[in-house]
Parts: sequence; C-alpha cells; structure tokens
Amino acid sequence: TAVADSEPELRASEQGELVDALARSAGVATVVDAVARDYRMEAVSHTGWPFTRWVQSFRAKPLRRLRLEDTTVTVSEQDVRSVLGRSSIPPPSPAARAAVALATRNLAGRAGAGLPVPWADAVDAAAAPPGSELTDALDRAVVGTNLRGRNPAWWRVLGFVQVLLAVGAVAGIVWYLVLWGMSALAFPMPDPPLLGGLVPVPFVLVVGGVVLGLVLAALARALAGIGARRRAATVERRLRESIATVADDYILAPVAEVLERHRSTREALVRARAI
Repeated sequence: TAVADSEPELRASEQGELVDALARSAGVATVVDAVARDYRMEAVSHTGWPFTRWVQSFRAKPLRRLRLEDTTVTVSEQDVRSVLGRSSIPPPSPAARAAVALATRNLAGRAGAGLPVPWADAVDAAAAPPGSELTDALDRAVVGTNLRGRNPAWWRVLGFVQVLLAVGAVAGIVWYLVLWGMSALAFPMPDPPLLGGLVPVPFVLVVGGVVLGLVLAALARALAGIGARRRAATVERRLRESIATVADDYILAPVAEVLERHRSTREALVRARAI
C-alpha cells in the first residue's frame, strides 16, 4: 500500500472558512437578525409608552415566525431531535450550498496534500458527508442554541417610571373631568392647587406625564437598539460555536480518522520493513 512520508496537520482553529460557510447555510444571519428585532420589540413592550405599548402584542415576534421562540431553556439532544424540522428558517440558497461545497473541498485539499491518490480520495469522501445529515445536524445546532438572555434591569426601572407617569397623566385628566363636571352641575368648583404658585397641579400631571413618557419611550428605544446589537453579537457567537461543533463532528473528525488510518498504515509498513 502506497503511503506518504507524513500526514498533513489538521487544525480546527484554521477552519474559519468552513464555519463561515456552514453558518451561512444554517441561516445564522437570519436568526441573528430575528434575535435583534425580537429584543427591540420586547424592550418596547416593557419600557414603551403605556398607552401604545399594547400594540406590540398584535405584532408577530420574529423568533416566533422562525419557530425558535422556545429556546430559552436548555434542551437535551432528544428534545432537539423531537423539534427537528419545525423551524421556519429558510432553506440554504444554492449559493450557500456552493459555499459549503467549496469550503469542504478546500479543507480536503489541505488535508490530503501530499497523500497518494487513494488516501486523498478517502479524505475527499470523508470531508463531504451526505447533504441531509449535515443539514439536519445544522438544524439541530440552531434549534439547540439558547437564543435569549436575561431581561436587563433597566427594563424594569424604566417600565416602573412609565407606569408612574401614565398614572399621573390619567389622574390629571380625571381631575380636570371632575372639575368640569362640578362646573356643569353648578357645584362650587375649588381652584386646583398650584405648583410653585404658578402652574395648576393637574396640568403638570397631564403634560408632564405625557411629555416625559414620550421622551422616556424614545430614550428606551435608543437603549434597546444598543442592547439588541449586543444580544445579537452574543447569540451569533453561540451559534457559531454550535456550528463549529457540527463541523468537528461531521467533517473534521471523519477527515482526521482517515489521516489517523494513514498514520497507522505508514507506521506498520515502517515496522514491517525493519523486520
């Protein structure tokens, strides 16, 4: 059996091209974008102006559209397999599949460099697992990755302040309605107290509650944008780690097994010649 003098060294850390291609095929960009939009919607539902935040409940959540909304808990491999195929992540495009094929060929080329043709062919075959197996593995990797995080504390703080401002605005409106009703019924109408001796308190409650609430809602949206980018970056890192594990299990490990067989054969031949 013809063997080479040595085996190429296969480093997982050098397989960025492969992970990039697999991440593209798995729809990581789509999932990350959905995570960012979902974060912004959740932030608005917690910190937005109370009189309009209820509108968020009628909008479809991005992760729910992808059927990935239940990834807040750790799931076992059996659980992941049970939901395989339920996600609505768009299938990989022809360009994405071509990128995976190119990345695996490049990997096989590096791993099989200098090996005799039969061994190089074995490396090529090991680096190209059946498409359905790899696709299913990538789907399981995405479904099994935690796409959420803990709600930030500022959501609760701003949400509480928004409720206080909304209650104040409603109280001011009710105050004015009571005064109007008393005036309409010809009851003696007391003058409302003045804030600082200048501005009526109910006016301060209404205007302050509305204006400050809107300003606070705008500030919350800006903060939500920052938080969404951070959450997206965190989730993208998690997904790429999961994708890298798939690359190790379904591509790098089979290739390494071929190289190990080559090494064992080469060493056995060396021992045989020494006899």
